[in-house]
Amino acid sequence: MCITQLLKTLDTCSIARLADGTLQSVPTEVTAENDRITARIPREQIPDGTQTLDFLPAFFTGQEGEDGYMVFPGNMLCRFAGHENTKKQACSPVMPLFGAKTERFCFAGIVTGDRADSIVMADIENGAYRTYPRFLLEGDGAPEDPAVEYHFLTGEEADYSGMARVYRKKRLAEGLIPLRERVKNRPALAYAAEAPYIRNRHRKRNRPCSLPVTADRWKNCWTPYALPELTKRNCVWWAGTSEDTTEDGPRRCRWKKESAGKVPCVR
Repeated sequence: MCITQLLKTLDTCSIARLADGTLQSVPTEVTAENDRITARIPREQIPDGTQTLDFLPAFFTGQEGEDGYMVFPGNMLCRFAGHENTKKQACSPVMPLFGAKTERFCFAGIVTGDRADSIVMADIENGAYRTYPRFLLEGDGAPEDPAVEYHFLTGEEADYSGMARVYRKKRLAEGLIPLRERVKNRPALAYAAEAPYIRNRHRKRNRPCSLPVTADRWKNCWTPYALPELTKRNCVWWAGTSEDTTEDGPRRCRWKKESAGKVPCVR
C-alpha cells in the first residue's frame, strides 16, 4: 500500500479517557517520509485530567479470517482467527514495539515519545483486530510529547523477523550497546548473562527431563547469594511443578526448601 494513499484515509484522532469516564478526541500530527509515518501529539493538547490516551487506535484494522497476524513485545503473535472480543494490555511492556502483517501491508510500530508511560493494547471486537499504544497518564499529563513511528516493510522483510530487525537497527542508531560488547568490560554482567535463570528463561521449553537438579550442581552459582539457611542438605533448584507450569513451560524458577527427596527438573 502506498503511504500517501494510506494517509488520505487514515483517521488521525487519538482518544483520551478522562477521570469521569468520558472520551475525548485528540488531534494527532502525522507526517510521512520514505517508508515511514511519524505521529505525534503535543503534550499541551492533551486534555487536563486524562487518565489514558489511546494513540491512533484506528491506524490498523485486521479482519477475522484474513491472512496475517498482530505482533506484540515478548515474542507474542496473534493471528486473525478464532479470538473472542477483548480489549486489554497485550503483554508486559518489555519493549515499545508492536506491529501487524496483512495481505495489504506490513508495519512495525515503535513508541519514540513518552515510552515510560506506554503499553501495547490488543483490541478485538466483532471480528475486527486492532493494536495500538496506550499511554497511562493517570491525570498527571505527559512528561514529553507522545510519539510513534510506523515503519512499513516490503518483500522478504515483511514479517515479524523484519519488524524485529527494524527495532534493533533503530536502537543501535540511538546508541544502544549490544550485550556481547557490554560484557567485555563488565564481569558481573557476563556472569549474569550465563547464570542458570537467564539461560533457562531463553532456552527452548517443553523438554521434560527426569534428571534432578540439586544445589550441589548449582553451588557455584547460588552460593554468593544464598541465605544462611539455604544449605546443600535442605535445598534444590526448583524449576517448577505441575501447578506452576503452563503450555509454554514453567512460569518461573526459584529456590525451594526441601527436607527430603529431590524435585525433578521439568524444563
